[in-house]
Amino acid sequence: MSQPTAIAAALAGIGAAINARQSLDTILAHIAGALVKLVPCDRVMVALTDAAQQSVRIGAAVDQHGLPVVEHLGRTILLAHFPTMQKMVETRTQLYIPDTSKEPLWRADPDYNYVVVAFLGIPLIADNDIIGLMFIDFCEIDPISWHRQLSITRPNTIA
Repeated sequence: MSQPTAIAAALAGIGAAINARQSLDTILAHIAGALVKLVPCDRVMVALTDAAQQSVRIGAAVDQHGLPVVEHLGRTILLAHFPTMQKMVETRTQLYIPDTSKEPLWRADPDYNYVVVAFLGIPLIADNDIIGLMFIDFCEIDPISWHRQLSITRPNTIA
């Protein structure tokens, strides 16, 4: 499937989920599932921030096959425990870590049963507020070194 066709199919699936008046977590799962089809990665998670931006609640988590990663769903994480999340919220920009073993900000999550080798985090901004964070995990070093060239990773305003 060509890249434009894959993007169109992913957007159609997201649109169908929104128009079906499904729950927010279901819509987030559709978004994560569509993204995992477009970006060769190991896991995608979408988390919404609380009003004070002190924590996030994982509303969607899918693996490389688009299947739910149930151990993460509904989990609340304090931003203070993860400097990477804090940095994304403070700078309001995406954070790409090509090799987590060499990144001083990186903290492994003790609840993960796998090793994240590379990471891309994207703040979700609506009406100038950070409403959530998207996490894309990789199991290989520097899988998307070309990300700086993509215009899709630059704009992180969703509404």
